[in-house]
Amino acid sequence: MRKHLFCFYILLFLAGFDTSAQSWSVPASGMGLNSRVSAMTVYNGNLYAGGLFDSAGMVPSNNIALWNGTKWDSLGSGLNSWVYSLCTYNGKLYAGGLFSSAGSDTTANNIAQWDGTSWSHVGTGLNGAVAALAVYNGELYAAGSFAQAGGFDANNIAKWDGTTWTVLDSGLNGIVFSLAIYNNILYAGGAFKQSGSLPCNGIAFWNGVSWFPVGTGMDSAGSVYALNAYNGALYAGGSFRTAGGIPANYIAQWNGSNWDTVGPGLDSSVLALAVYDSTLFAGGQFLKSGSNAINRIGMWNGSSWKAADGGMDQYVSSLCVYNNVLYAGGAFTIAGNNSAPYIASWLDFTGIHEQTNLSGLSLYPNPFNDSFTVELFPGRADGQERFDLYDVFGKKIRSTLLKGQNSKYEIQREDLPSGLYFYQLISGNTIISSGKIIAR
Repeated sequence: MRKHLFCFYILLFLAGFDTSAQSWSVPASGMGLNSRVSAMTVYNGNLYAGGLFDSAGMVPSNNIALWNGTKWDSLGSGLNSWVYSLCTYNGKLYAGGLFSSAGSDTTANNIAQWDGTSWSHVGTGLNGAVAALAVYNGELYAAGSFAQAGGFDANNIAKWDGTTWTVLDSGLNGIVFSLAIYNNILYAGGAFKQSGSLPCNGIAFWNGVSWFPVGTGMDSAGSVYALNAYNGALYAGGSFRTAGGIPANYIAQWNGSNWDTVGPGLDSSVLALAVYDSTLFAGGQFLKSGSNAINRIGMWNGSSWKAADGGMDQYVSSLCVYNNVLYAGGAFTIAGNNSAPYIASWLDFTGIHEQTNLSGLSLYPNPFNDSFTVELFPGRADGQERFDLYDVFGKKIRSTLLKGQNSKYEIQREDLPSGLYFYQLISGNTIISSGKIIAR
């Protein structure tokens, strides 16, 4: 029996822990959500997902839920309809969408705040959908499709200082889908064409007093759905085909003066952008970049597009980095070759270069019961090594920063189930040591 178990562990080690692998996995061993995810953010050490669902990992959760790295949980009785956007501000979680009540508060009016215990309204709210939230210069900006904020006329965008809603000049004359900060300036993207009488096709920036166009913007038929800064430029994704008058297939970059292409672009709309591991990830409805299949999520390294493990079977509408892992949410139920109900996490070992001639630690006891010790050998590079622990599916379940010049660190078992695990000791982007450990 022991011989069979030993062979089983060896097979798992050889097949399940490839340091050159990239793949999608699912939180809570395949227990995702039961419908679409449209927004994610990190608050108080947890990942929060919002959308249109009523269950997360088999836990009743009305349109918003939290993931603590191990399990799903609800936020009171949640919200009574769509959540489109999430953001943290002044120590609270803010949710925007198309809902009228949050928890027991029936006056939420499309935006609400969560203090870790209960929901409450944000002034008198907004009279239409909130599609984007962002913090800029110490204030919360809310944008979407509304005409009033806190009882004041506001064309699709307004700001909240913790007490009062304020309008932003004449606003924007169409739906605002996205907000981002680039070079300490607030940018807005959407389906608008003007601010007052000033043309600004699909994208504009705010200088604290007035709105201004970003070059000549996008083509009149297109919209901007996502914005994110990467490698010194602002990237815009959406349904447009030109940017600044040049061909740009659904994605373009702005360097502060001019628009430029992003390789051959993509073949359909971009809905989400995020930066992870020095790479720009784009999610949306697209299937290809040029002749390369990338299936609704792709990676841009500054010079070329690459697929992310076969992509998804339906659109990706949200991307977020949590605990050094990229999470994707949307309408998909398959990610790569795995079942992934509406949310998946990206496992990427290719950015880490293994040096097998180095043996940087001793780990004992192994197997272990309540705790194990990581003893580092002399000659540490910077006293900032990281000890990562993975389950047999390749999912990172724990990450510990080994600070200072100590040589021994005791790591507690806590709630770790019995079984086989894999570890990596990482310094910078180099694996100093890797192996397996067994919890009794």
